[in-house]
Amino acid sequence: MEDLISKVANLQFNSTIVTIVLLLIALYICFSGDTVYRVLLGFLGFYVGFSNVHKLIEFLNLEVNDKQMLALQIIFGAAFMMIAWLLRKVGIFIVVFDFVYVYLASIIVGFVAKKLEISENVYIFRCS
Repeated sequence: MEDLISKVANLQFNSTIVTIVLLLIALYICFSGDTVYRVLLGFLGFYVGFSNVHKLIEFLNLEVNDKQMLALQIIFGAAFMMIAWLLRKVGIFIVVFDFVYVYLASIIVGFVAKKLEISENVYIFRCS
């Protein structure tokens, strides 16, 4: 077992075994691609719901403790996961909207701030 852990930790694999495993994964995705796609949308929907609850709490100006926050994160994560799993187009919208709102906005703000030689903190709605 220690030998296997050492190989995995040091990324030393037998190339034929890795090739066979990747081939089997590729075949599975080829024939069951829709299932893999939906599972991925479900995971991303859970992540979006789980990670954005604090923004909703701040918007509604609510006071919650840590246990309530975790419960709300799990509930919203599960709700977004089910929405993304069952309604594919809504799931794509959720994931793309989160990417554009959070990541793309911060990239653009950083780029513009660097070009204008100003601080990134000037932007009021900085997403991070």
